[in-house]
Amino acid sequence: MNKNFYIIATVIGVAVVVGLSFWMMQPNVSAPVENTPVVNTEPQVLTEDTTTSINQSIDGIGLDELDGEFQQVDSDINSL
Repeated sequence: MNKNFYIIATVIGVAVVVGLSFWMMQPNVSAPVENTPVVNTEPQVLTEDTTTSINQSIDGIGLDELDGEFQQVDSDINSL
């Protein structure tokens, strides 16, 4: 074979060996891990299961301010 072929093959071989050695020497870098907060998904359990306690829980929900909140949303939508 030609002398140029051996020179080119040697240069390519050396480049492959050097490239592999650099690749093997690199430290392993892992992606950063985000700390996600733990969410408590346990449902709220009533201490009593009576009609009175359920009605008190329902009465404790404030629905009086919904009209005011909807008016704010309506005004925001109308301003678009």
